[in-house]
Order: sequence, then structure tokens, then C-alpha cells
Amino acid sequence: MSKPEIVVFQLQRESFLFLGIENEIIGAIEEADFVSIWSTFFEVGGFDEIRPFQLENHPPMVIYHKNGGDNLVYFIGSIVGEMSEIPDGYTVRRFPACEFLVITTEWLPTEEDALGEDGLGQCGKYEKNVEIPSGYIRYDGAESQLMLIERENFNTKDGSRYEFWVPIKKIDS
Repeated sequence: MSKPEIVVFQLQRESFLFLGIENEIIGAIEEADFVSIWSTFFEVGGFDEIRPFQLENHPPMVIYHKNGGDNLVYFIGSIVGEMSEIPDGYTVRRFPACEFLVITTEWLPTEEDALGEDGLGQCGKYEKNVEIPSGYIRYDGAESQLMLIERENFNTKDGSRYEFWVPIKKIDS
């Protein structure tokens, strides 16, 4: 199989609620203990605790954001509707409307392909230097609540792919 093509498109997302578990990352993201982070997430209940609150079938996501401090927050969860109660151990947070540049690949046959070097691997490298459309700036700095979103699209009718959502903003005239 040849290396899948990178696909880039622009997406507008209205304000949304996100339910999940926040993990503050002290130091470099590359040094975080992701095995422990994900193990804790599934021990608490994982996505099973989130699914009852979803309005539609939103794939699992990880949102990187700042929580009023200097450290990055690795927030595992999914988009949900309004809630009156939050499951124990979980956090719900409202994120503002935002435009994104989505970096992904063409649809791949399996989840393993999407998570491999030709999927997640090449998209993760590409998102760091993706060309931002004319009239926009990358909006993932300290002034933005959202730094990056990773989204799984696995085992759909079209196949599987991994997505990176880079926040962008129109340049003020």
C-alpha cells in the first residue's frame, strides 16, 4: 500500500461542551506518562461514562488547552449536550466557537492503519508546519483556550482516519 495522501480542510465549530478527564502536563508533552493517563481514564469509566450524554455519535477526542495556568492540559473525552449531573471523576467544560484547519489522511482500511505511521504519524508531523490559509493566523498560543484537538474516526462506513484540528482565526483588519 502506498502512503496515503494528506487531506487538509477548514471547519467551523460552534461553542461546545466537552466531558472527560483533564490531565495537567508538567513539563514537555513528550515526557508525559500517557500509559498512566489512559489507564486512569479507563479505570474511572472511560468513554462508557460519556456516551449517555452525547447528542450524536461523537468520536473520542483529546483537547489540548490551558486551564488558567501555564501548563498544558490533556483532556480526554467527547462532545456532549447539556448536563445536569457530571459523572464522578469527570469534568465538563464549555469551549468557544472556533475555526479549525483539519489535518488528516484519505480514509484508511483499518483503525491500526489510522493509528500507524502513515496515519497519525504523518499527520502529527504535518500539523506542526501546515500552511495557514490567507487571511488567517494559527490561533493556538497562550491567548487561545484551544491549542489542538485530536479526533479518532475509526471503523466508519468510509473506513478509519486520525485527525488533528489546528485552531485558526481571521486576521483583524
